[in-house]
Amino acid sequence: MSVLELEAQLEREKSLVQPQLNDLRDPMGRLPLEISSEIFLRCLPQYEATTTGMHLIHTLFLRICHTWADIALSTPALWTEIHLEFPQANGPRHIVDGWLQRAQARPLRVYLVGKIDKDVGAAVWKHRGDCSIYTSTTHLMNSRRCRAGTTLSAAPSPSPCLCSKHLGSLAEPISHAPESVDHALRLISAPCLEKLHTSLSTQNTFNDDLLPFLQRSSAPLQKLEISWSDLPLSEWRLEELVDTVHTLKHLGISYLHSNDAERWFSLLANSPSLLPNLCTLNLRIHTPPSPSESSWNTLIRAISARRGTLKVIHISAFTFFHTTSKMLDVSQETTAALRRLRAEGLDIRLSAPHMPDILE
Repeated sequence: MSVLELEAQLEREKSLVQPQLNDLRDPMGRLPLEISSEIFLRCLPQYEATTTGMHLIHTLFLRICHTWADIALSTPALWTEIHLEFPQANGPRHIVDGWLQRAQARPLRVYLVGKIDKDVGAAVWKHRGDCSIYTSTTHLMNSRRCRAGTTLSAAPSPSPCLCSKHLGSLAEPISHAPESVDHALRLISAPCLEKLHTSLSTQNTFNDDLLPFLQRSSAPLQKLEISWSDLPLSEWRLEELVDTVHTLKHLGISYLHSNDAERWFSLLANSPSLLPNLCTLNLRIHTPPSPSESSWNTLIRAISARRGTLKVIHISAFTFFHTTSKMLDVSQETTAALRRLRAEGLDIRLSAPHMPDILE
C-alpha cells in the first residue's frame, strides 16, 4: 500500500470515527432535549427570506455529530421554513416530504421559486398545520419582497388551513408579475381565506381566474388588496366581486386608473348593501388626469352612506412619468367638505408625491 493510499484510508477511518468522538466530548449530549433544542434555535441568525443561502444554515447541525443531528431532527421548530427553487434535479418531492415530516404539525413558511412541480404542491398540501406559502417565477434572492402565490395541486382543491395568501408583486409594476398568478388561482380553493394580496395583469385574470376562485372558495375574506395594472375596468365584473366578498372589512386597490375611481365610488355610494362591513378603503390612483370633481362628490356621498362603518380612507396619487400637471385636483369646496368629515372623526387622507396630506 502506497503512502497516498494509506493517508486516504486513514482519512476515511477518521471521518467515520470523528462523529463518535464528538458525541463523547460534546456537553450538548448531556443536556435535556428541551434545553439543547432552545440553544439551537437561539443560535440561528436573524435574516430576511431573500438572504442567499441563509435558510440552509440549520442543516449544518446535521453534519456535526450524531448527537447534534438527533437534537436537530427532534426540534420541529427548526424545520418550519423551506425554500425550493425549480427546476430541481435532486428529487424535490423527496426533499419536501422529509422536511415537512421534520416540521410535524408546526405552522409553515414555504417559498417556491420557478415553475412549481405539481408533486411538490401535493406534498405541501398534505401538511395539516397553518401554511404561509409564497411562490415566484423571479429569482427569490433578487426580490426585496416575496409577495407571491400558492400552487398546491393539479386540480382545484380545498385548502382548509390557508388563512393568508399572496399572489404576485405589489411592490413593482404589474408587467413583472408572473403568469403563475393565473395558474395558482385556477388550482386551489381556500374556504378559510381571510387575507388576499394579488396582482392582475389582464381583464381575463380578473373575470376568469380571480372571481371564480373567490366564488369557489366562499371564504370569510376580511382583507383584499388588488393591483389592477393600470388597466381600464369597463369590462370587469366589479359588482360580482363586491357581492362575493361581502364580509370584507379592508379593501386596497393599487394602479387604479383615475377614470375608474368614480366607478368604485359609485358602487360604494349607490349600493350600501354591498360590502356592508367595509371600514378601510385604500386607493392608489394613477394620475394625471386627476379624478373629476364629480368623482370627489360621489366619494363624499359614499362616505355619508356608510358613516356607521367606514372609518379610514386613504387615497394616494402616483405616476410612472414626470409630470407638471396637478396629480390630485381637488376644489376648495370638496377640500372643505372632506376636512369637516375629518374633524368629525373620519381618518381621511389625500396624498401625492411631495404632498403627504393635501387636506392639511
